[in-house]
Amino acid sequence: MLVPLAGSVPLVMGFAAVEATARNPLLPPPFLASGRRGAALLAVLLASAGGAAINFFLALYLQQVRGFSPLAASGAFVPFAVALAATVLVAGRVVGGSARGW
Repeated sequence: MLVPLAGSVPLVMGFAAVEATARNPLLPPPFLASGRRGAALLAVLLASAGGAAINFFLALYLQQVRGFSPLAASGAFVPFAVALAATVLVAGRVVGGSARGW
């Protein structure tokens, strides 16, 4: 578990070094200069990682403990996916529907 994490550190550092000197970087360094923006991105990263872990363990639980078939277990995630899609559509309208002004 720690080996992939330790292996990712030099890769992230290399990516940051390349992006800092690139003419048109994928992620401009000033983009992360704002403390609030960096904290928000970290929160999104942690929430996404937690959501992925929950989905993985919930699928295992549904199949191994509750006896769901793989198809039934994946079907159990459909209401969540529909609610998430609806939330994204509403949230896009609430914030103005664009990412300009970052």
